[in-house]
Amino acid sequence: MEFDKNNENTDEIRNQSKEDLDNEFLEDFIVEASEHIDNIEMNIFTFEKEPENEEVINSMFRSFHTIKGLAGFVEQELIENLAHKTETLLDACRKKTIKADKTIAQIILTSSDYIRKICEDISFIKNTDFITEINNHIEKVIEIEQSYTEKAESKSAETPSDSDNEENTENFSEFVYKNEAQKLGEILVHGKKLEAKDVEYLIKKQKTDYPELKFGEVAIQEEKVKPKDVLDAVRAQKSKSSSKEEYMRISTDKVDNLVDMVGELVITQSLVEQLVISKLGTDLSFTNDFGRMSRITKDLQNLAMYLRMVSLKSTFQKITRIARDTINEVDKDIDFSTFGEDTEIDRIVTERLLDPLVHLVKNAVSHGIEPAEEREKAGKSRQGSIQLTAYNKRGNIYIEITDDGGGINTEKVYQKAIDKGLIDAKKEYSEKEIQEFIMLPGFSTMEVANNIAGRGVGMDVVKTQISKIGGKIEINSEKGKGSTFILKIPVNHAIMNGTVINIEGSNYIVPTLNVKQIIQPKPEDWVYVKNIRSRIKVRGEIIPILPISKLFGINTKDEEPKLILIVEFEQQYKALPVRNVIGRQEIVVKPVGEEFAHLGYISGMSILGDGKVSLILDVENIFKTEGVE
Repeated sequence: MEFDKNNENTDEIRNQSKEDLDNEFLEDFIVEASEHIDNIEMNIFTFEKEPENEEVINSMFRSFHTIKGLAGFVEQELIENLAHKTETLLDACRKKTIKADKTIAQIILTSSDYIRKICEDISFIKNTDFITEINNHIEKVIEIEQSYTEKAESKSAETPSDSDNEENTENFSEFVYKNEAQKLGEILVHGKKLEAKDVEYLIKKQKTDYPELKFGEVAIQEEKVKPKDVLDAVRAQKSKSSSKEEYMRISTDKVDNLVDMVGELVITQSLVEQLVISKLGTDLSFTNDFGRMSRITKDLQNLAMYLRMVSLKSTFQKITRIARDTINEVDKDIDFSTFGEDTEIDRIVTERLLDPLVHLVKNAVSHGIEPAEEREKAGKSRQGSIQLTAYNKRGNIYIEITDDGGGINTEKVYQKAIDKGLIDAKKEYSEKEIQEFIMLPGFSTMEVANNIAGRGVGMDVVKTQISKIGGKIEINSEKGKGSTFILKIPVNHAIMNGTVINIEGSNYIVPTLNVKQIIQPKPEDWVYVKNIRSRIKVRGEIIPILPISKLFGINTKDEEPKLILIVEFEQQYKALPVRNVIGRQEIVVKPVGEEFAHLGYISGMSILGDGKVSLILDVENIFKTEGVE
C-alpha cells in the first residue's frame, strides 16, 4: 500500500510538472503571437494602400504561418485553423492567384482581431458563441478564395502533410533564435541528441533544401531529433546567452513604486540638506560626503526613470488602426501616416495619451478633411492627408496631428459658441482665441451625432487629459489649408533640473535649460518706453522685460529689480525680474491640480527643501505674453 501511495504521489507530481510546463508554453505562445498580430496590424494599412507590395504580403504571411505553428505546438486548434486559412489566402495573394484588395485586407484584419482577442483572454476558446463566430469567419475566408479563383480553392483544400512538422516547430524557431551565443547544433551534440556528422549534414540540407527554415526545424523535418529535444536545446541556448545580457519580467507596479520612492528620497534628501547646513554650516567634509550621496541618488533616480521609459510605437500602432477604421467608416480617401514612433516617453504618459490622440485623429478625419468633391473644387488633390508626428525637443515630447483639410471655420465656431452660451457675446476675441473655442466643454459643430463625432464631447477631453499629465495643447489652423494640433508633454513626471527664484516674495522654479544667464542690472542698462521700464540692454542687445504683474496678476513695487534672469526659448530672449536666485537643484515634478490648470504660465509643481510647494514656470507660454510692466 505504501508503494502504491508513493506511485500516486509521483504521478501527481508528474502531472503537476506537465501542467506547469504547458502553462509556460502557453505564455510563450501568447507573447509571441501578440507580437505577430502587432506586426500584421502595422502592415495592413500599407497593404490597403499598396496591395501589390510583396514585402508587406510576405511579412503578414510569415506572421500567420508562425502563429499557426505556435498554436499547433500548444494544441490551440481554433487559432491554428484560423491562422492556416488566413495564411492560405495570403499565400494565394503572394502567388498572384488572388488579387489583393480591401476585401482581402478586411479578412486579414478580422482574423488577427480574433487571435488577439484569444491572446487577451484565453477563456474565449471555451465560449461556444465565439467559436461559432470564428468558424463562420473561416467559412467566409474559404468562400472568398473560391469566388476569386478555382486554383485558389484547390490550394486552400490541400491538407498539410509533410509540412506539419515544419508548422509545429515554428514556435521555438521564432522566439528562440534571437541570441546566437552558441549554435543549436553544438548544444544538441553536447547533449548526445545528435552526432557531429549529423550537424554537418543538416547544415547542408538547410542551405540546399530548406533555406527558409531554422536549424532546429530542419533537424525535426529530417527526423534526426524530436521537437522536445530542440526545445530543451533552445532553453539551454537561452541560458548560455544570458551571461551576455539577461532579461527578466517585472511588474509595472513595482517599477512605479520604485520611481515614487526615489522621488520621495530626493525630496527628503533636500530637506535634510537644508537642515544640516543650518546646523553645521558649510563644513568641508560634510559637503564632500553629501555631494557624493547626491550624485548616487541622482544616478539612482535616472536609472529608475529609464526603467519606465517606453517608445510610442505601441500607441501609434493603436492610433493607426483606429484611423484606418474611422476612414473606412466615413468613406473618405485619406492617406494617414506616422513619424517618430521610436520617440521614448514615460510609460505612465503613454497610457494617458491614447484617448486624447484618438479624439484628435477622429476629429481630423471627421471634421478636418473635406469630401473629395469639395477638395477638387478648392484645387486640392482628392486624397486628403493626415500625419501623426512625435519628436523630442528640450526636455519635452511634441506630438503633432496635421491635416491638409479645410481648417477651422472661425465664423462658424464663433456663432456656435454664442448660440450655446459658451462665451461672452460683448467681448472681442482674436482669431487664435476663437480657434480654441472648440475645446470648450459641450462645444460641437456637428449637426447630427454619429459614432465618431457630434456629441459635444471630445476636444474638451483632450485639453483636460493633456493638462493632467502636465502638458499643453496648441492649435495652428488656416482656413482652406488645414490644421495642426500640437501637444507639448513632459518626457516624465519625475525629475528636472530647476533654478529656484523668488518673485515678489514667492518661490518659483524655471527649467535650468531655459536659463541663459543671471545679471545684476545697472541704472544705465534700462530702456524706457513712454516712461515705462520695458527693456534692458545686455551686451549691446535690447531684451524685452516680461511683465510680472500681467503674468502673475500681482501688484509689483515700482523699484528697480535687484536681479534679472535672462530666459531663452528657441533662440529668443526675454528678461525676468526677480528678487533673488536661490539656487539650482534636481526637483521632483508633480502635475498641477485642476485648480491651477487655468494658469497658462504654470507647467507643474514641486516640493522644495523647505517643505513648501513651488510652481514650475512654463517658459514657452510665458514667451507668448505681450505687454510691459
